Amino acid sequence: MIIHAKINQNEDTNKSQTKMKFKYTALTQNSQKVDGALEALSLNDAQEELHKMQLSIIAIDEISEEEYRSKKTTEEKSKKQEGIQTFFFRASDHDKKSIEGTIDAKNDYEAYKRLKTEYQFNVFALYPEKANEAEIKGSEQKLILFEKQFKEEKTATPREKTEYMEKEESENNPALVSEIDKIIEITKKIISTHGLLFSAEQMNEMKRKIDELERIRTSNNAKHIAEVSRTLLELIQNPKNPEEYDVSKTSYANDIAPIEEMDTGNDIFQQPPANEKAGQIKGIFNRIKKQFGLLKGRQTISSLQHEGTVLAQKLSKEQAGIKAVIEELDTKNAPTSSGGSPKWIEILKKLRSYLSAGKIIKSKRKEELIQLWKQWREKKTLGINLKESDTPLREETGQKAEQETPQRPPKKRHDFTEFFVEVDSFVSWLLFFYIIYFFLVDFSIEKNIGLPGTFVLKTLESPLIINITLFLLLSHLILKIKNRSFRQNFIGSLFLFFFGYGLFVLLIFNF
Repeated sequence: MIIHAKINQNEDTNKSQTKMKFKYTALTQNSQKVDGALEALSLNDAQEELHKMQLSIIAIDEISEEEYRSKKTTEEKSKKQEGIQTFFFRASDHDKKSIEGTIDAKNDYEAYKRLKTEYQFNVFALYPEKANEAEIKGSEQKLILFEKQFKEEKTATPREKTEYMEKEESENNPALVSEIDKIIEITKKIISTHGLLFSAEQMNEMKRKIDELERIRTSNNAKHIAEVSRTLLELIQNPKNPEEYDVSKTSYANDIAPIEEMDTGNDIFQQPPANEKAGQIKGIFNRIKKQFGLLKGRQTISSLQHEGTVLAQKLSKEQAGIKAVIEELDTKNAPTSSGGSPKWIEILKKLRSYLSAGKIIKSKRKEELIQLWKQWREKKTLGINLKESDTPLREETGQKAEQETPQRPPKKRHDFTEFFVEVDSFVSWLLFFYIIYFFLVDFSIEKNIGLPGTFVLKTLESPLIINITLFLLLSHLILKIKNRSFRQNFIGSLFLFFFGYGLFVLLIFNF
C-alpha cells in the first residue's frame, strides 16, 4: 500500500513551479516496506516529505513523466482489482505538525487504523478522495465511532477482537503471543503492587513500553519486539529507589521470578520452531535470558532476593535442577581472561549497549562501561609494573648463565618477524575501519541518518569494497599464522602465502 502526504505550508509558491517525479522504497515505523511515487520540487524536498511521514528511506530515484504515469496507472489497476480505495485525510504527527494527504485502504476504517498504527497520527478528517459535501460532513461522526472502536480493539482480550485482528494474530504462534502477554501481565502487576520502587520517569517509560508491546505483540517484526521486551525487562529489574522502600518485606522477588525463568521451564522454547517467525521470537527470549537472567557478575534487586531461603521455598525440585544445570553451563561458557581482566571485545560490547540504550538505562550502562574500562586499565598497568620489576632479576640470571657457559658466535640469520608484525598491525587497523564502515552503512538503513539511499545500496553491493574487505581479512589471518607458527620457516611461509592468496584469487574469479 502507498501513502502520499504533504505539509500544509508554502502551497501557493509550489504550485507555480514544475515538480519532479520520484519513485521510492522506504520503511514505516513498524519496519513495513512500502513502495510508491511522489512529486516534489527537488530531491531534498522529496526526502523531507518522506521523513515528515515518519518513513525511513531505503532508495529514492528520479523518474520520467512517462514512468510516473505508468506507475500511477498500474497502481490504479491493482487497487481496483483488490477493491482498494483512496481516502483523503487531515492529521497531525507527534510534533503537532499539520499533515494532509491520501492513503489507500479497503475501507475508511482500515485507512483510519493504518494512520493510527503505522504512522501514529492524530486524525481530524478522513473521507473518500472524491467525496461530496454530504459525505464530508458525515465523516466527522464516523471518526468518533472509529476512535471508540479502535480503543476497544486495543484493550480487548483475544476473544473480543475483530475478525481482522484474529486473522492477523493467527499467522503467529499463539503460544509465543501468550508468553508476551505474560510479560505484560507480570509487569503491570509489579507496577501496581511495587510502584514505590521506581522513579516517576521509570514508571512513565514502563507504561509507554507496555503500550507499545501490546500494539506490536502480534506483528512479525521480531527485532522490534525483542528490543522493546529487553528494555522493559531491564527497567523492572533495576528499580531506582530501593533504599526508600523495604524490599525484603514485599513479594517483589516472587512477583518477578516467573519472568526470569520463563524460557527455561517452558517447552515452547525448548522445541524446534514450527515456522520462521516462531524461530525468530524464540531467539528473542533466549537473548533476553542471557542479558538479564543468567549473566555472571551482574546482580539486581531480584537476584539478591532470590539468594537464601526465599528461592529454596518457592522453586520446585525440577525448577531448581534446571536452574543449576543452566548456571553450570553458563559458568563454563562465560568469557574469561587472565587475572579477571576484561577483554577488549567485552568493552566494545558494553560500549555498543551504552550507545543503543534509552534515556533512563543510559546512566546505568555508562557506570558499567566506566567500571569495565578501569578494570582493564588497572590490569594493564599492573602487567607493566611486573615486567619492569622482573627485569633486574632476569638480567642477573642472564649474567650468571653467560659466566657458566662459553659464548658461541651467533648465527647470522635474517629475522623479519618485526616487519610482519607491523604489517599485520596495519592490516588489522584497515580491516577494523572497513568493518566499522559496513556497520555505519547498515545503521543508516535502519535509523536513516541522512545518507542517500542510492549511496547506501551501492556501498553494500560494491564488488570493490567487498573484495578489499575479504583481502584484508585473509591477509590478517595469513600474517597471524605466519607470526605464530612459521617465524623461521621460509618454505612454510612461502607455501602459506601462495596458498592463501591463491585461494583469494580463486574466490574472486569464481564467485
